[in-house]
Amino acid sequence: MITEVALGRPEDRERARANLVTDIAAEVESAEQSGFDLDEVTAADLDAPERPPARYDLADLGALLARPDLLPPGVQTKVVGPRDWSWQAPGMPAAVRVTTDPDYYEQHPDSTELWSPGSPIFPVPEAVADSEEIEGVDYRSLVAVTSGPTRTTAH
Repeated sequence: MITEVALGRPEDRERARANLVTDIAAEVESAEQSGFDLDEVTAADLDAPERPPARYDLADLGALLARPDLLPPGVQTKVVGPRDWSWQAPGMPAAVRVTTDPDYYEQHPDSTELWSPGSPIFPVPEAVADSEEIEGVDYRSLVAVTSGPTRTTAH
């Protein structure tokens, strides 16, 4: 409405401006009288979009840590304890202690990283493979574990 007044003919601007001010004042008064339900607006904004199922879970990642031959080139893993590993990727000055067990991580948040997507040390797939290589990969088939994860050490 403001654009129409501003771009209108110069001889009509004063009358159009007065009408615009009246219209805006009427809309403000109407909005004040009708009220505003913050809960209704907030509830609508909180509806999370449906997400596709994850391609792999933390148990799959734990099995992957136990299979260093499937990890990106140059990555070194070493068993530290029953639920944690030492993780060192190329370019890292020192190894980092990682786990894929959320309960273990909660017990040791100062000394352990939760090794999962989003973690700063989790490898970005595009950094180790082309998008064509990643598309459609069934990660679980790569880590086919028949009798539970076995831990091994790389390099």
